[in-house]
Amino acid sequence: MSDMDYEFDDYQEDNFDDFDDFPDDDFPDDDFPDDDFPDDDFPDDDFPDNDDFPDDGDEDENEEWDDIDFSGMDNQEDIFYLSLDRYQDQEIETAANGFKRILEIEEENEEKGEWGFKALGYLVIIEFKQENYKEACVRHEILLNYVVDSLVSTNDSKSVLDEIFNEVGSGNDQQVKIFSDLTLNTLKQAGKQKFWFEVSFKLAKILFKNKKYSQVIKAIKPLKSSCLDENEVPIPSKGNNLLEIYTLEIQIYTIYKDNKNLQDVYEKAIRMELESATIPHPQTLAIIHECGGKMHMVEKNWKEANKDFNLAFKSYDDVGSARKINCLKYMILAQILSLSNVDPFADHACAAHKNNPQIVAFNDLLRAYESNDIQKFETILEANRLTIMNDEFIISYIDHLMYNIRTEVLKHLVTPYTVVHIPWISKQLNIPEKDVETLLVSLILDDQIKGKIDQIKKLLVLQNNNIISDDDKYNALNKWNQQITSLHGTVINKLRS
Repeated sequence: MSDMDYEFDDYQEDNFDDFDDFPDDDFPDDDFPDDDFPDDDFPDDDFPDNDDFPDDGDEDENEEWDDIDFSGMDNQEDIFYLSLDRYQDQEIETAANGFKRILEIEEENEEKGEWGFKALGYLVIIEFKQENYKEACVRHEILLNYVVDSLVSTNDSKSVLDEIFNEVGSGNDQQVKIFSDLTLNTLKQAGKQKFWFEVSFKLAKILFKNKKYSQVIKAIKPLKSSCLDENEVPIPSKGNNLLEIYTLEIQIYTIYKDNKNLQDVYEKAIRMELESATIPHPQTLAIIHECGGKMHMVEKNWKEANKDFNLAFKSYDDVGSARKINCLKYMILAQILSLSNVDPFADHACAAHKNNPQIVAFNDLLRAYESNDIQKFETILEANRLTIMNDEFIISYIDHLMYNIRTEVLKHLVTPYTVVHIPWISKQLNIPEKDVETLLVSLILDDQIKGKIDQIKKLLVLQNNNIISDDDKYNALNKWNQQITSLHGTVINKLRS
């Protein structure tokens, strides 16, 4: 054992069970699927996926197995795979005996290597699952010595540590802290800086997957520092590493709806993207731009949101991620809200998904909006409720959509008249009269309609040419500018005379 004192005996058993996680119901779980983020840092070699570590099962299926006496066996590879078979069939104790036998052989031969390392990996996980946390930690420290002494390949080291942290990462705060501190401190003290960074980042991603966001923020602080020089300026050779760190931060601030910090990190990420000496991974760029689009949506900056969702769509499309469909929907949503007349399907990449069942409904909404057909717009929303309303992000902007189309239709309805009955507008828009008055007040205050409301007679009284066009605004500003210029000339002339 090292000088590090873990003092597992000082913790009550329930300390390993309690963890107040951060709320995640404010943000849809499917917005950032775990398998979308590039996860090739730790290649899978002989060490199996976490699915190979079963928790429960039907013990009757194991009756066909005879007990194995590992004591008379000397071939470590054979013992490992026999033990692995037993483990996968939930003969946990038999499997553990096999893994322990491999360690005995290493001790007898005074030679450590691949099979002992992999056996230790399984034993750490077995002890952890059986809540023998102190023993798990002791075995983990022994396992780390194999890495420090370079007794195993880098790929084997990454693969085994990956599996261990997949298990430990689901534990409580204390468990995660003990195992992560032991691992990272050991690697750092051994001077394995590159390996330390890779393991640290992998651990941060596992914590993110398990929704332990506060721990992710703590885990990435030293990672960020390692990518900056003494003046806090990004080190060019570590640009992509820093960009991936920003990606984790951006996702967390999006989940927390912390737009202030989100905007700060987003702007840094965009600068890093432009200045990076190497091409960032498309998946990383996709996540940055998707979160950036959502940030702009919160700010009601629809045009910038549309641009970011478009970039996210293209990046997701490059890696074949299913998230591209979500971003295409978000792009159409921002398109409608921005009042733009640009056809999103004019782009070849977008047009390829025009007939996707999830996209058809949004395309229909776009066409109904462009034709100011509010009844069709509402009918499409109702008929495609499951397609459109199954995304909390989209749901949060339905009211904005309805406001936009109602105001556009309302302006179109009243244009030919000087006096309009509010009940008639209410019938045309299919909303209560009080909601019509609210819309009218908003349009009048925004100078989109020139007129006034007669609440007693329930009338909208309009001035001639009541709709204020962009040309009208431009002409008024131009006239104002000419008057100021003329006044300025007069004052100068008087001062000179």
